Amino acid sequence: RLDELDIRVQDDRSEGEFVRRMWWRATVGLPDDPLIHTLAAVYVTDLYGVDPILQMHGYSMADRTHRSGTTDSSIWFHQPVRADQWNLLESRSPAASRGRGVMTASLVRADGLIAATLVQEGMIADR
Repeated sequence: RLDELDIRVQDDRSEGEFVRRMWWRATVGLPDDPLIHTLAAVYVTDLYGVDPILQMHGYSMADRTHRSGTTDSSIWFHQPVRADQWNLLESRSPAASRGRGVMTASLVRADGLIAATLVQEGMIADR
């Protein structure tokens, strides 16, 4: 848990696949520099992006029973993002097995515009 972030999570399995909806915003003052807001978004999406892969393996970051890490990550920004406003990271893991997986996501701004598209590969291992 990071005190500098307000995070709200909703996990959904109603359609037969795991979908993570994570609303987040910075709770500390940030300069009005677009690069700082973009970097904050990169940090948040990388830090929490691997959790859908863990979920597909039956684990969670909250369990702290496994180590996880990003092995590859790409983010395409389509619109500017403000880290001090609510953003939605909607992610899923379409493929996961043998301790590896891929996560795809959209980063949606408070006004509903898609700010970024993400793909992340991660790995998990027993502690």
